[in-house]
Amino acid sequence: PELILGPNTLQECTTYTLQLTVASSLSRESSSAIIDLHVECAPYGGSASISPSFGIALSTVFTLTAESWETTSNASPLSYTLYRTFIHHDDDVTFYAPPILLALATPGPTFNFILPTENATMTS
Repeated sequence: PELILGPNTLQECTTYTLQLTVASSLSRESSSAIIDLHVECAPYGGSASISPSFGIALSTVFTLTAESWETTSNASPLSYTLYRTFIHHDDDVTFYAPPILLALATPGPTFNFILPTENATMTS
């Protein structure tokens, strides 16, 4: 058996109980397994800043600092991941490029990154 959940199916700060029951088609016997799945609460209360505020792809080293983020659970330490996405608006159509991983820092809230293409600039 396979269970596939779509995006945004589960709510944060919620515990779900999943039960799988298997029954024999030849007899009346069955067996069950139960598991609790907890979805953590999203972090809150923090801020993020990038320095320098302007730079050029493939050459400028940017520093991202995420400060004062908190959680309501024991999910600490937090991990931080930075993705680059591209959004293009053309008349009534909006195009989204798949996200590209730029940096992963666990558990520290400060890390450096470089934009990966010549066609990108950063302004904040």
